[in-house]
Amino acid sequence: MKPVSNRKALRKLSAKIPTRPEIEAILDDLNKESDLAVAITGTALAESALERLLQSKLHYRDAEFENQLFQNRGPLADFNGKILVAQAFGIVTSPIAEELHSARAIRNVFAHSKIPLTFAHEAIEKEILALRMGTAIRQHAMKAPFPVVPGLGIKSFTDGMTSRSWFLLTVRLLLIILDELAESPLTADKAIAAVLGN
Repeated sequence: MKPVSNRKALRKLSAKIPTRPEIEAILDDLNKESDLAVAITGTALAESALERLLQSKLHYRDAEFENQLFQNRGPLADFNGKILVAQAFGIVTSPIAEELHSARAIRNVFAHSKIPLTFAHEAIEKEILALRMGTAIRQHAMKAPFPVVPGLGIKSFTDGMTSRSWFLLTVRLLLIILDELAESPLTADKAIAAVLGN
């Protein structure tokens, strides 16, 4: 007798979105994991936050309908589709979409590479250095005065950061931004303008 396939349960398990405390625990644990685990799990967390954001903006909420959107071959089943739709409808800004696309590209290269990779690989480092959030932090650090107490300023924080550290920081920042946008009834541009006081 042929064993019963467990694929439906596996798909359901992979679609489970972690709670905020679970996300924090996962991110903390990633510091001890391989670069492969960091790239795949960190990006999976960003994708799940984007999915939560998209779900928060739906005007029609029905479990079966959401399954059709986000599961199997639905239009929002893959990360790229989620990013494109979120950007097209103003749910995320273009710069946030670009950060998400970079995380997706980094995840994909780790997931599909036939050779062992690390965040120190030249092509991966180049993609991480191009991330806007990291660039903004580094530019601010260069302009910031040296701290009065050594080791407590932004310069000392950024000096020792590796590509892996920058990737994890970007994921954390994306999670915060996406969660905040999910709480706001405004479009991404208007929500960000409201926070900045514009």
